[in-house]
Parts: sequence; structure tokens; C-alpha cells
Amino acid sequence: MTTTADQTGRLGRRRATTLPRAALPASFGQALVWLIVVVLVVGPFLPLLYASVRSKPYYLPGGVFTLGAYQTLFADPLFWHAVQNTVWFALTTTVLAVAGGRSCAAGRTCPAGGFTVRCCWRRW
Repeated sequence: MTTTADQTGRLGRRRATTLPRAALPASFGQALVWLIVVVLVVGPFLPLLYASVRSKPYYLPGGVFTLGAYQTLFADPLFWHAVQNTVWFALTTTVLAVAGGRSCAAGRTCPAGGFTVRCCWRRW
């Protein structure tokens, strides 16, 4: 621990930075569930990543490590068109979801005398 002076000039002790209690698993069972989820979600990506940097499928003998597949992918204009469509779709749906959620919240919480936007699919 280090000693510091606060705004009033008093000396105090500053604690070492640690994770908040809520960020840690509450029990062994919860930690085990987290471990299983991480293994089941991340596990399938490891063979895919390995196969993506090999010149042959990983079940065939031979082959070398190469980034040729990524060079081909990033040079393809259709890939960048798909990226553009994906970004546009994500931004549009995010804006619409925030606007719709805000309209429902405004219609629910604004005072009766003020301007309110009612949620169009549910009556409060």
C-alpha cells in the first residue's frame, strides 16, 4: 500500500486495485459453469484459426503456414461490400432499437402534462 495525502492534507492509505466482488465467481459451481461456457464457445474457433493459416486442410499431410487466404479475402471487392452492408445494417438497427426503446421509456415515464411519445405497439 502507498501513503497519499487527500485534499485536506490528511495522510491516508490507498488500497491496491482489485476486481470488484461482483466480478468474481460466487462459488466453485459458478466458476465451473463459466469455464465450460468459455471452452464451448472459444474451443471451436481454435481449429478454424489453425486451418485458416495452413495451405492444406489440417487433416491432410504436408502444407505450410501461409496468410494467402487472408490476402485473397481482403483483396476481394465483394468482401468489402459485405463488410459495408454489415456495418450499415448494424448501425441502422442500433439507431432504430434505441429510438424505439426511448419512445417506450418516454411514454412510460414522462409527466402527463408534458409532451410524450407513446409506444405504438403497447398501450400503457
